[in-house]
Amino acid sequence: MEEVFSFDVALQKLKNGEKVCRLHWGEKVPFIFKNPASKITVSEGRPLASNYEIGTTVWCHDYIMQCHLSIDSELMIIPWTANQLDILAEDWMVYHA
Repeated sequence: MEEVFSFDVALQKLKNGEKVCRLHWGEKVPFIFKNPASKITVSEGRPLASNYEIGTTVWCHDYIMQCHLSIDSELMIIPWTANQLDILAEDWMVYHA
């Protein structure tokens, strides 16, 4: 059986660049990962273009994303926020593709 651990361990693994998931989430997806901080340049047609001048550089901090399957079985990546069940869970594990 795969080693399971608490959310504080899962969070440290995310910070170290590993992907993690909950035991009950399934075998292939979903999983979560930390998207590293980066700079982006505002360009035409992008959401930030309505708030900032085209060509403006914007700093994006680290954030956690979730990869999962859509209803049409397409891979999707969306922002992820832990709920209380996730935070208190003891069934976190390293994700292996």
